Amino acid sequence: MSTDERSPKNGRRTQAERSATTQSAILEATLECLVDLGYARTTTSEVVERAGVSRGAMLHHYPDKASLVAAAVAYLVDKRIAELREALERFPQGPGYIDAIVDHLWELFSSPSSQAVLEITLAARTDPELFEVYAPLARRYEEVIAQASRELFADLAPTPELFEEGRRVIFHLLQGLALAELVREDDRESKRVLAYLKQGLALVSAASSRASGSRERRKRT
Repeated sequence: MSTDERSPKNGRRTQAERSATTQSAILEATLECLVDLGYARTTTSEVVERAGVSRGAMLHHYPDKASLVAAAVAYLVDKRIAELREALERFPQGPGYIDAIVDHLWELFSSPSSQAVLEITLAARTDPELFEVYAPLARRYEEVIAQASRELFADLAPTPELFEEGRRVIFHLLQGLALAELVREDDRESKRVLAYLKQGLALVSAASSRASGSRERRKRT
């Protein structure tokens, strides 16, 4: 047990710390089940076994499957926010910048945890109870990606309007590519599409830079 998990008074974890550890184990196990088994075969019994907690402990926090899955998605979105913020600080500037961004976004969309999100999205289409709790989280997840894209790509398009349209195209392209890869035997097609995307963004960036330079020259004359 690490020092930061212990109460400063007696060296033991507090009830809040123990509860947070239990919830984290349950939610990680839920995401693991969604990836390995799919939504339909994910059960609370399987989650309990994988998390190594009692059924009573799980039901105390999440009384049914819908609330459990919704909490797992919220947990995942929070992790993605932290990961994206960290990534923003380490992206290289200059040559290789666009390639690094596309590679990271693809890593985000094609990761096992994103596969869990796809599973939930498909299940919510025919499960009204799940849809009710999942839809707001899905919108938040998309907005996280959108905000990261604005921070990363905003200077690649000549106008904000064109940027927003391009951002949506990229989001849906990567989402669809990740879905298609679930049934492919290799990643050759994905690599071709990503290479084409990088080339296209590089061309757009170069054109935007030329247009910006032209506007600056006109201002000085």
